[in-house]
Amino acid sequence: MPPNFERLEIVEMSDELQEHWFAKWANLAGSEKTNAFQQFLQSEQCPERVRELSREPLLLYLLAAMHRDGELTLSSFEGAEGVQAKILIYQNTIDWVLTKQRPDWLNRDLTELETESLRSILMEAGLASVQAGGECAPISMIEARLKSNQSVQTLLEEARQRLNDNPLRNALAAFYLKLGSQTGSVEFIHKSFGEFLCAERLKEVIGSWTEPGRKRDRFYVPTEQMNREIYDLLGSPVLSVEIVDYLMELLKQSDEFKPVELFERLNAFYELWCEGTFIDAPPENLPQEKMRSLREQLPDQEKPLGLRQVDVYAGLNVLILLLELHRYAQADDELKEKIKFYLSGELAEGEAYTTRLLEVISYSDCVELGGFSSVVGAFLSSANLSSADLYRADFSNANLSNANLSNANLSSADLSSANLSNACLYSANLSSTNLSNANLSNACLYSTNLSSTNLSRANLFSAALSRANLFSAALSRACLYRATLFNITWNEGTNWEGVQGLETAINVPIALKQQLGLE
Repeated sequence: MPPNFERLEIVEMSDELQEHWFAKWANLAGSEKTNAFQQFLQSEQCPERVRELSREPLLLYLLAAMHRDGELTLSSFEGAEGVQAKILIYQNTIDWVLTKQRPDWLNRDLTELETESLRSILMEAGLASVQAGGECAPISMIEARLKSNQSVQTLLEEARQRLNDNPLRNALAAFYLKLGSQTGSVEFIHKSFGEFLCAERLKEVIGSWTEPGRKRDRFYVPTEQMNREIYDLLGSPVLSVEIVDYLMELLKQSDEFKPVELFERLNAFYELWCEGTFIDAPPENLPQEKMRSLREQLPDQEKPLGLRQVDVYAGLNVLILLLELHRYAQADDELKEKIKFYLSGELAEGEAYTTRLLEVISYSDCVELGGFSSVVGAFLSSANLSSADLYRADFSNANLSNANLSNANLSSADLSSANLSNACLYSANLSSTNLSNANLSNACLYSTNLSSTNLSRANLFSAALSRANLFSAALSRACLYRATLFNITWNEGTNWEGVQGLETAINVPIALKQQLGLE
């Protein structure tokens, strides 16, 4: 968009504006269908995501038209909750747009193969928009990513001859992508559609990594090709919480999903990445190849990714997938014996701690301070970090709920505002650790060293603190409702000022009650 143009944002519709829109829609679709659509939106069975999307003027038309055509019904969402309902919304919407709304782009009905080609265009546009920063995707970047797709090229060539114009730009405009804020770019009318299509593209490629090979080859996609595809797909900040939620659900819904084989292949890549195999390879190695590709496709990017950043993102994104597979396997008795991911490595005989994760954090932080926590922190739930050396590590705001941190060394670490609910911290060293505002509800802190630890405003509801060392710990305004304090130790340096719920705590030492005037 030219710099002298002012960029405007389409705000969500108020109830008044939406009612005005429905009055106009009734003139087109009829009062009966309009009333039925309004009742659909107001129903308790209507997914919240549909209601959110209906506040967007451009998407309200899309939803209303789908409902008019019988493609959006309450029965289609029966039994679907959370991310499943979201996926149904996006899948139904994209299918309707591809098959019902936009076949006139080529002035004829589309074959099934051509519909899949158009879906490929949209998926690449979704991936490109995320790799470009989540807003605009340069059309040149999408074109570059589609060069190897012959069926797409055939379809675009036919359109080029008919339209005498850039067919890709016309295709993207036809499928509810608008011109972006940067010249020669496009932008999804709702960011979530781009994220979903990105997840679909990731699922398509990741699913191919476990396809059986021929003759002596175990897998159809060779390891060298898979490694290249990992850097191509994941060598940038791609995996947000929303995209990972979509991706894992799409994989689980697939009949071709093979979690054990996928875990084995990704873990093999991760082992090599931890050793620096890819970034230390001779030029042009995979990180260099991806860095060059991004700089060619995103020439106007304000802060282009460097070599180490590409390498870090590839490794951390694979780490996120390994964590997701590990958590998925824990709910299955058979799978959890086959998929065991030791985030910091397995403890060797004679060693007190494992150090791999600390090394990964240090490598990530040399590219950007706090980089590991910002990229991986939201995905650490149920992680196995037993006996990990995490001295001075940054886990602020991280989600470590249900994580196993038994015997770990977290001395002087930053866990402020972290979610450690139901985490196991048995015999862990948390001396001088920052746990201010952390959620430790139902956490096991049995025999944990909490000396000089900052627990101010921490939530310790129903936490097990038996035999914990609280020497010089700061517990000001901490919540101790129903916490177990059997045989805890403390001293005159322990700060109990403003602590809440101590009168409901279990096995509070008599000496502590007397000290605080509770008895």
